[in-house]
Amino acid sequence: MDFPVNSTSKAKFFHPYQNYPKLESPNCFLATLSCFISNNHKVNDLDLAHLEHEFHLFNNDNFDISGIHSNMSIQPGWDMSSTESVLSHRVIKNIRSRYGFKVSRLKITNFQDLDKFLLSKDYHLMSVIDPFFIEESPYFNKDHAFSVCIINGKDSNNCTYSFIERKHQQSNISFEGFKNNFNYFLESNGYLDIYVVDRENTDFHIDHISLSDDLSRIISNLKSSSSRLGLNAIQNFTAQYKHLLKNDTPFLVPWTERCFGERHANALFFRALLNEQHYLANYFIEDVEKIIKCYEELADLWRAFEMFHYFSVSQNSVKTLYRNIPILEEICTKESLVAKKMDDFQQQLENLTTNK
Repeated sequence: MDFPVNSTSKAKFFHPYQNYPKLESPNCFLATLSCFISNNHKVNDLDLAHLEHEFHLFNNDNFDISGIHSNMSIQPGWDMSSTESVLSHRVIKNIRSRYGFKVSRLKITNFQDLDKFLLSKDYHLMSVIDPFFIEESPYFNKDHAFSVCIINGKDSNNCTYSFIERKHQQSNISFEGFKNNFNYFLESNGYLDIYVVDRENTDFHIDHISLSDDLSRIISNLKSSSSRLGLNAIQNFTAQYKHLLKNDTPFLVPWTERCFGERHANALFFRALLNEQHYLANYFIEDVEKIIKCYEELADLWRAFEMFHYFSVSQNSVKTLYRNIPILEEICTKESLVAKKMDDFQQQLENLTTNK
């Protein structure tokens, strides 16, 4: 595999970043992508790309605890289990159509090819990484995990690559660790994923955003009769949380931080609609402001639940975990309120269209 290499370019030890991937982003991929685009293309945010609010409850018939993790998890609808599912999602498509950034993947199957490609990009690109190989990580030599990082330099004198990862911020990895990381993904998947961001022209206008389509999708999930989806998922999650406490064992719940990130991002989306003068958002400005306020409050509640839950587990205190129940019950109430406000807003949009 041949890559174009700028022979006059010297690999920099460090491509400086003033800001790191945001912890309040819905997931590590979007946080890292937004950070990379912001630093290299001077785009402040991608807020208009994200409007998601689908709940999925997993293993809701399994109340077991494996190690320190519960088998139960509640997740938003954006499947992060593979690069294919990540890059095929609406948000990534919106980033391309609304901001003009195309994100594609390159499968690297040879370590020499990886080093050549890094050189061609001046050691500055997005890739996957496993914290198992990061010496500064609490997961070092303990647990394998999937994450996304920005490689932003190479230091041949100290035999390290510098990189940025959401939870570790600016870090470095030894040449040996970097190669072991590559070999792990090669053995597991048959390749290492590199993400390439290309600039494209776009004729996007703010009024191209169809609020009615997005609201219909979200409301359909929230009102689902399935016990694993929407508002039912939240109610069942709360009931199962109480049930798990009876085991008298502290436990972690995977992915709850993404619930906070999704709500926070939705508040930013509606705020961006107003800032960019979307005609329907401005027409119903009071309704949009109320939705923003609800999402901000809901994000704070999910954040409080997540942080207090982790603190309680770190203190090895099941008794303290019981204090999360009122927070979850308030989340249930607020989620229902947001669903009603979204439904009311959708009805107003439909009435406006009908009366035209």
